[in-house]
Amino acid sequence: MRHLLYAFLGITTVCYAAWGQDVSEGADTAANGRVLPEVTVEAPRLEAFSAGHKVVALTEGVREATAAQSMADLLAQQSSVFVKNYGPGQLASLSVRGTGASHTAVLWNGFPLNSPMLGQLDLSLVPVALTDEVDLQYGGGGALFGSGALGGSLHLRNQPHFGRGVSVGTRTTLGSFGYQHHTAEATVSHQRWSTSLKLLHQRAENNFPIPGTERRQPHARLRQTHLLLDNYLRIQTNQLLSLRLWSGQSDRDLPPVRGQERSVAEQDDGFLRLSAEWQQQGERMQWQVRSAWFHERLDYQDSVAGTDSRSRSQSATTEAEGTMRIGERGEWNLGVNHNYTRATTASYGPEAPQRHRTAGFTSFRYKTDPWDVVASLREERYGAGQWTPLVPSLGATWHHFESWMLRGNVTRVYRIPTFNDLFWQPGGNPDLRPENGWSGELGTHLTKAWLGWQGELDLTGFSHHIEDWILWLPQRGGYWTPVNVRRVWSRGLEAEGALQRAWGDWQAKLSGSYHYTRSTNRNATSESDYSQGKQLIYVPLHQASGQFRVDYRAWKLGGLYQFTGYRYITSDNSAFLPGYGTSHVWASWAWRYHSLRGHVSGRIDNLWNQAYEVVEARPMPGRSAQLGLTIYFTH
Repeated sequence: MRHLLYAFLGITTVCYAAWGQDVSEGADTAANGRVLPEVTVEAPRLEAFSAGHKVVALTEGVREATAAQSMADLLAQQSSVFVKNYGPGQLASLSVRGTGASHTAVLWNGFPLNSPMLGQLDLSLVPVALTDEVDLQYGGGGALFGSGALGGSLHLRNQPHFGRGVSVGTRTTLGSFGYQHHTAEATVSHQRWSTSLKLLHQRAENNFPIPGTERRQPHARLRQTHLLLDNYLRIQTNQLLSLRLWSGQSDRDLPPVRGQERSVAEQDDGFLRLSAEWQQQGERMQWQVRSAWFHERLDYQDSVAGTDSRSRSQSATTEAEGTMRIGERGEWNLGVNHNYTRATTASYGPEAPQRHRTAGFTSFRYKTDPWDVVASLREERYGAGQWTPLVPSLGATWHHFESWMLRGNVTRVYRIPTFNDLFWQPGGNPDLRPENGWSGELGTHLTKAWLGWQGELDLTGFSHHIEDWILWLPQRGGYWTPVNVRRVWSRGLEAEGALQRAWGDWQAKLSGSYHYTRSTNRNATSESDYSQGKQLIYVPLHQASGQFRVDYRAWKLGGLYQFTGYRYITSDNSAFLPGYGTSHVWASWAWRYHSLRGHVSGRIDNLWNQAYEVVEARPMPGRSAQLGLTIYFTH
């Protein structure tokens, strides 16, 4: 596997010859009657090589209701994952199938957004309005997407809109507790090129009444601004060039925890992300070459504690991959990835650590009715003589007509230690090994028509075994250090169902889900460690939801009830937070007048004013409301 890079160079020659044959033969369309396929923006590994995995499109059918939300809100309400939310506008991290916040890879158009210093992404800093598609892949994806994809991977994508002329739009949403969300968007497109500019500004006081007290939440102000520039050019019918720029700035006050008198802590986040991508589509060969440069900044100040922390990181990623059709039933994907990362903070000492990571990956797909089988392989070099374990994956899907599908996969997973794990002073441990383990799932999906209704049922069982789980432990000197000590076993069941029907101008959909997740520590770190066999903290055993949606012509009405069971807050399971249930409703009306179109929308969150905490000592707001207006002009 370590010679995969050389194999890639060899196969490149063969594939390039095949590509050249496609172009030369396809150029004479009058002679041979063939036309080169039109290239589209795709994520070939997710769509073509994820057989056996459960993949869910999150924004489908709820775009208007979620346009003013953060990615944390979308995931909490439209998926079965657990979002560890510290409060509105505060840190929000993701837990998929009982794994940790750093065990889910978040990718923007194929580039990882996880912080190289922390290993995770604050989802409260990602607006839904800046994405066109959001897909969540459950289960291990290390062979396809690399380090960190242990529990799942979240894919954020932008798409071009060719041939639509000029479109200018604005969205304004006002809500409770000083919430304001403003978006301006302009798109100019031709048959061969498209450019889009989005500006977003959000602010909130977040001064909601704290349940059980006569106080309001103090010192919780949020200011957030984003700019996204999307450019696409069809160099030829079968070639596409994409250039993107995403810049963001967030300033927020960090409120006191329950029992704390006051807080003066502040956190400022900023980033600049640049990317370029070239795609070429032939009759039997597809090429993709992409490159990106990211700069991230995080400043934290607390004058009372005397803390002034300033962190910076830069990363550059380049990836090349080719996908070739083999016969009528086979597809072969082969690629290389290189990532360079550098980070600075006072806690790392005078020298800024840096790291080069180089990975080779390959997948083979064989599709013949009723089977779709994919085998993948990946290995990564992340330091001088340091290699990750060989990461294989095997997944399969079996279809019985169009009504019944079985799927299953087994894959190895891994996560490389973060810069904080390795270099934080005092405590960083440069001898840490990558977390690694195995992930598997088995599921079925059934569809059936019944009395005019179309029904769906999806059942999944999963299991993750992770070795060398990195855990920070206290030392005699009064500081903490990370060590590879834990073995974690996460397993569970997921059940999801839906009924939908259309008659005349009416459409209706009912859906529900139940998820059981058991995630336990399999070994103790010392004689005084009573966590062996106990549930990991902040992993709910039970989650359930029920949702409805009714559409009538230009009107839409929807509602959601969501239950989250108790979460342990101590490793020995001696204390826990009680479960809670929240209800949400939303409605919208779309309109059109000549070249103008838009919609009016409103929503109420936590309809029954439930008092609850997702994280201990971090109260969540009661009932809140939002009202939004969107207007677009097209020419």
